[in-house]
Amino acid sequence: MQRFSPEIPWVLIQVDPQTGAAPYRLTCEVCGGEGWGGLDQAQQFTAAHRAHAAPQGSFRLGDAFAAVAKPVARAFGLAPNCTPCEARRRRMNAVRYR
Repeated sequence: MQRFSPEIPWVLIQVDPQTGAAPYRLTCEVCGGEGWGGLDQAQQFTAAHRAHAAPQGSFRLGDAFAAVAKPVARAFGLAPNCTPCEARRRRMNAVRYR
């Protein structure tokens, strides 16, 4: 998955792996909302999720784990930005602590 845009980094977009094009899988890291669709739907999804930005300067558990795991993955010759790694980072970031 990749960021939809630098201005809205909490919205992630993934191209369909079978076709290499639309429909796109869309995910909001803040609320956990998901959707599918073409470019128009991606823009609508992003517009709907633009308002609830992640707290500025937030560095959550998944981000910390990824900061350590990416150099280790590179050392072993693995791609550090794979879909399972990104999914793990999102799951760990979604955990709410008191």
